[in-house]
Amino acid sequence: IVYNWTTVLNNIIKPYRERGKHEGILTPGDIAKLVKIYTDRLDVELSRQTQKILKLERDGRYEINKSPDGANLDVPHYHTTTPVIFYEMINQNLEFAFKLETKMDLLPVLEKLDSMIVFFIDKYLEDLLEFRTKYFEVSDEDKEDMKYIEWLISSANNALKCASLNEELVKSLVKQNDKDISGSSLMEQEDLIANRTELYRTKLLRGTCLLLSDLVFCDLQPILPKLYTQEWIDKKYLTLAKGTIEDYNQSYFQFIEEPGNKEILNVIADQLLMEYLVALFNTKSLSLSTEAFKELICGDYEKICNFFENGLKLRTDFSRQDFECLTVISELVTAEEDLIHYEMADFVNKYPDVMWDQCVALLALRGNMNREAIREIVTSNGITETPEEQPSKHTIFSRVHEKTGPLASRFFQTVVAPRAAGFKAQTSSLNTSVNSASGSTSFSRISTNLTTAVSNSPVYHAINQAWNEKDQISSKVARALDFGNADQPERTNPFYDPREDKGPAPKPPLESAAKGPAPKPPQKKKGPAPPPPVASTNPFSTNPFEFDED
Repeated sequence: IVYNWTTVLNNIIKPYRERGKHEGILTPGDIAKLVKIYTDRLDVELSRQTQKILKLERDGRYEINKSPDGANLDVPHYHTTTPVIFYEMINQNLEFAFKLETKMDLLPVLEKLDSMIVFFIDKYLEDLLEFRTKYFEVSDEDKEDMKYIEWLISSANNALKCASLNEELVKSLVKQNDKDISGSSLMEQEDLIANRTELYRTKLLRGTCLLLSDLVFCDLQPILPKLYTQEWIDKKYLTLAKGTIEDYNQSYFQFIEEPGNKEILNVIADQLLMEYLVALFNTKSLSLSTEAFKELICGDYEKICNFFENGLKLRTDFSRQDFECLTVISELVTAEEDLIHYEMADFVNKYPDVMWDQCVALLALRGNMNREAIREIVTSNGITETPEEQPSKHTIFSRVHEKTGPLASRFFQTVVAPRAAGFKAQTSSLNTSVNSASGSTSFSRISTNLTTAVSNSPVYHAINQAWNEKDQISSKVARALDFGNADQPERTNPFYDPREDKGPAPKPPLESAAKGPAPKPPQKKKGPAPPPPVASTNPFSTNPFEFDED
């Protein structure tokens, strides 16, 4: 519709814009009315056409090709024609807009084209996430027909192609600007469109890479709970993890064009570090000696960094900066008692965004400090339970907090929520990462769609039942964390499980539901379960896939 409308309107106006042909059937007033109709309906028609383009891609009618633009490459790159079709539509409208009579006619067209680029990115991501949900719901036989990984790889390449086409669009704007137009408003709009090039990389590309990394960590999930145990060392699980990542790289990630193939590996490295830290914060007590713990964490730090730098050939495209926190943590946990204050001060100085509960969890791993001593060391370094100021910089610890939420609610997260299958928490956690990478706030539509889909499932009602009992459970955890409560037994680690106390154990929350037979969920073919749930306490107001705790 946009193509036909723009083409017809262009053919009508073109003769009237040529020199010496101002007279004709249409008056200047008629031309002005046509232009106004065009600008008024442009956003609606562009939106309709964009959704049609993405629907054709979603339905598989745009075939996945194995080399960009018909190039004959030794390593083919999966892609579709969606970016080219979308930017043909944008360029056609832009070409017509430059033929309008005044700059005031051009500005609203540029604004609507810019809004449509943002809408295209958001809608593309939404479709990928819906496809991901369907993929984890079907059987193994159906998974093969879905070509899920191929679609993700083509989407990563499409993001890079869109970034390239947007750069060409900006060049044409600059060229036309030098000739015909000027003014601060037009130049500001031109800058906005130029910024969309980076948005394709930080949002669409990185979001797609996070979905690809999700598949890797599905395969790693059986071994990740063994972190910081003797079994992790004896069975060389890190070697197995590296082999899994390398296999994915050789089988799939090589089909992503540069710099996308490097972006996905850096995303996996970041996710692996997050797993190390989350496992550390969730460890109640070390089963290893302090010497063995230090040897494990420092040894894994070197092995992981060497693997990404040399084994996967990232070289200077990989940064060790975030991974250095592992060695700092090892020094903190294994330091002599008379040096612990200095180690904590150094730790807080390097990572000013570290949370109070994270510091407490690390010091509790030492096993030789009571609660009052831990509290005194943490608070003496300016770390409070409710920080009043924003940290001077954000590091990996902020991202861990965004993923796990406050550690005080761990009992609910690790005991209650998983029994409700964790679909809600899993979806929220993954797409928190997507939104964190982009910093965008324009995803309310996606949140509504996902919330509607989840609310119709039995899993959603099970989760709601668990949340209704959260207050009772949280009060028990709060008492366990109350350092000054004399009624609680003295323990080395403040994050102990309240059920360890003597007396009848409370019934599991999900088993204490109202009497009566529970509704049976619909039968489905057996297939691999989706990735295990990751606790989410909804820390982001800008998370596009945010679920209210209510």
